[in-house]
Amino acid sequence: MKTSIDLFFLVAALTSGIHLVFGNDDARFGKKYLDDMQAIEERIKDIKQYLANAVLETNNDAFLLDILEDIDLFFQSTFEDLTLLHSEYCQFCRPFDRIYKNYLNIMNRQTPEAKRKFKKTVNRWEGLIVTKLFIGIYIKQVLDRINELAQENSIFYQIVNEVKQGTIDRSSREEEWYHIISECNRLTDGILDHLQESHNFDVNGFKAQLKRDVPN
Repeated sequence: MKTSIDLFFLVAALTSGIHLVFGNDDARFGKKYLDDMQAIEERIKDIKQYLANAVLETNNDAFLLDILEDIDLFFQSTFEDLTLLHSEYCQFCRPFDRIYKNYLNIMNRQTPEAKRKFKKTVNRWEGLIVTKLFIGIYIKQVLDRINELAQENSIFYQIVNEVKQGTIDRSSREEEWYHIISECNRLTDGILDHLQESHNFDVNGFKAQLKRDVPN
């Protein structure tokens, strides 16, 4: 379950992909990651429901009850902190999106060179916000962790199945579950560190560069 943050950073950098669509879209910057955030929330709900059903089937098995509590205390808590970081990201994006929308209205009549500069400038400033907040990296890490947990052969499902079958080695499985919780805590600590940092993005600098790149 452990993967280094350096590897996650590399994967995120290679797969984050900056998009740009010319049209009447009123948001560009803040639309990233919305699907991923929804996917995380849905995965957690599915896991909690499955676990709640397993608790009933096993007459309130103590180990499963502890895991159900851990889902709320750790996984749900991590997601809530991630939601705060994503909200902060969206807040920083709003003034950039307003400027971006204004320039979309004049881009169709611009030269290919002006469009190229426009794309390059927007990509650079969007990348700056994403990088400073680490938002893409943390969303990917949390989504990867919850997806791993949701796989049929995951430690989580092995534990539940072994409890149902009465074959579980509780001491060994409790240690494995502890390592999963520790990874969750590491993610939460990183997210909280970024929430506590003070960030400032030069919206006027973005506007000034677009004015230089794109003639009105």
